[in-house]
Amino acid sequence: MEARPPPPIAKTVFMIWMALLTSTILLVFVADAATPAEKPAGSGLAVPLMVVGGINIMVSFLVRMFMLAPFTDGRASWHDEKQTGRFATGNIVCFALSESAAVLGLVMRMTGEDPTICAALFVAAIMAMVLHAPLAWRFQPRT
Repeated sequence: MEARPPPPIAKTVFMIWMALLTSTILLVFVADAATPAEKPAGSGLAVPLMVVGGINIMVSFLVRMFMLAPFTDGRASWHDEKQTGRFATGNIVCFALSESAAVLGLVMRMTGEDPTICAALFVAAIMAMVLHAPLAWRFQPRT
């Protein structure tokens, strides 16, 4: 059986993903170009922001597992007009949670943290965005 072509919602979700991936990469350049504030003695923001960024990325995969799993195992179809809202919402939430780690990396850099520490959040955010790419083969029911 030949797979049907992706519905229009797939193009919309892909464009949103591409925009958020581009903005995540842009945040790396903004953080590199920005002159950070002087780091106050004993500033302990790095660890909490790293933890929150990591949790956001983990939650993005949990959201994907619970909201988008029906589209990969055949319980729901992205061709169904009633399911397009769930499909779009699930993907957008995954993308936003992944991008938020890069935003936290930018905040860390603006507060004067070392760029190599901030780079961990940027790399994790970009990797999560790439892993969440809305490719058509991911939403075809597996047989």
